[in-house]
Amino acid sequence: MIKVIFVFAAIFISFKSFSYETEPLREQLRAAISAHIHEIRSCYSGLLKELKGAEGKIVIEFEVNDQGQLTKSEIVAKKTTLKNEVLNECIQSKFKTWVFPKAPEKQILAVTYPFVFKKN
Repeated sequence: MIKVIFVFAAIFISFKSFSYETEPLREQLRAAISAHIHEIRSCYSGLLKELKGAEGKIVIEFEVNDQGQLTKSEIVAKKTTLKNEVLNECIQSKFKTWVFPKAPEKQILAVTYPFVFKKN
């Protein structure tokens, strides 16, 4: 069985120009990502075919505009322990197709999100 563990408490949200109540957005982000977790598991499954014992964390930073569109996403190398370019590209390609909760009008929602991968 393949586990992708969410570290929900570690979701970091900020806005480019002002402070805003983030808890409702945090829950909406969890729901949006949970709805697509099977895609992330699929990326990890592909890696496990090549590297049987691959485990670790991938931290992704992304930005969402006030239309719910992804405007930027990148893997944070310094915070990532599962370093595999194919897995990173797979996750990035999945993220680009998702719809996220909208940032407040004329704002950019900046998110840091960790995924912990563990083979069970």
